[in-house]
Amino acid sequence: MTALRKLTPLVLFALFAILTTAQTNAEQLSDKEKESLNAIATKAIEFGELCVSKGMLEKARFALKCATDAAPELEVLGEFQQLVDYADPIEVTDEAKEEVENAEEEFRRFAGKEYLSLYRRKGRSVDNRFLFDVARAVNIDPSNSRGWTYASRELDDILSSKDKTLAARYIPLCLTAKDASDRYKGKFLRGIESKLKAGTFLLKASTHHMYYFISLPSSWDAKKSWPVLLSVEGAGCGFKGNHRGFASARGKLPLIVITLHTFSNTNKLNPKKYHYEQETLNRYNGDRMTFDYGGYEAVMADIKAMFNAQDRVFVTGFSGGGKLTYYMTLQHPEQVRGAFPSCANFQPSLGRGAEQVPEEFTDTPIHIFTGEKDPHKDDVFGQKPGIEGQSDWAMEALKGVGYTNIKRTMLTGVGHSNCRGKVIAEIESLGTATAK
Repeated sequence: MTALRKLTPLVLFALFAILTTAQTNAEQLSDKEKESLNAIATKAIEFGELCVSKGMLEKARFALKCATDAAPELEVLGEFQQLVDYADPIEVTDEAKEEVENAEEEFRRFAGKEYLSLYRRKGRSVDNRFLFDVARAVNIDPSNSRGWTYASRELDDILSSKDKTLAARYIPLCLTAKDASDRYKGKFLRGIESKLKAGTFLLKASTHHMYYFISLPSSWDAKKSWPVLLSVEGAGCGFKGNHRGFASARGKLPLIVITLHTFSNTNKLNPKKYHYEQETLNRYNGDRMTFDYGGYEAVMADIKAMFNAQDRVFVTGFSGGGKLTYYMTLQHPEQVRGAFPSCANFQPSLGRGAEQVPEEFTDTPIHIFTGEKDPHKDDVFGQKPGIEGQSDWAMEALKGVGYTNIKRTMLTGVGHSNCRGKVIAEIESLGTATAK
């Protein structure tokens, strides 16, 4: 088995994204810049080799990611990857933990210093890469006070850029810094908090290609944990409009609202509807649910780190967005605290291989909404079954895995709709959407 096969899907997505970007820019770097990046990678490998020898393989994978990020074309990287791949688990002693912790601190400080040095050479490559050097500096060494100062200074220019993907990529890389002090992180957050509460803010997962819109509730602060509503758009891919509607309908409910820019919701992937490179669209066109669910996991990891999001989510999916909604509910019941498919598509394959729901989750509230005047009620563009028949299949699948708290309502006079008013009212009636 290769090392890549052993890595988690989340890490695989991260490595793919890193390799794609780094290889694009590699030939444009000066010799001195390449020397700095190779030094970071070499130091990461030295740290990783120590981790392997002490049995701390998760730390070794972290080192592999850091080395790949810095210098993916370094010759010894392949050998190190094999070392991590074939490492046998061994008992980890307290002495080993202490040695690795000290070595990690040394590596993080070294890498942070090098990235900060690269940042000072502004304009060294295309795509404002210097911005991402300062972001990497604080991400890898969150104790770097000077790095945080520079990172915060860059925010105004980034936020005013016409390229909204610049802020979408930069902000999570800074805010997902592990163990960053509240003082540094809080100052950075204050620069964007009002925009995050304004309604529709674009971000990108730090370890995945997934873009998403996010809106924090007006009452958000960093002292509490916050419930999440995941809204999955339909085939039209009107992600911004979908998100804006749910963020507005939320009212005073303390929900973090997110709308992922998914693939499984639509038919042909239209590049004009997405921020992704064509290569990404081509790569995952035949494996859309893997992209969508992997992206969901990456986004959740990020918003937990950045905004204290709670673990389980309320999820609603409109039309083609029902696929991810039903998939999560059937395959990952531990992640769903309430599901509200709305005029939603369902395919029996979404439940294939699903295990029985653990007893603690069998009473998860599920409410399926359909529309009396939905033009797709009986068939979808001539294909049977329509939404009603697909909802029959969904009911059968949900009951089959053990869910007991399932409701279904056909809304009088409603067409093909995301039913956001009903969804929000349903969540509010549960009384469980509370900050803690």
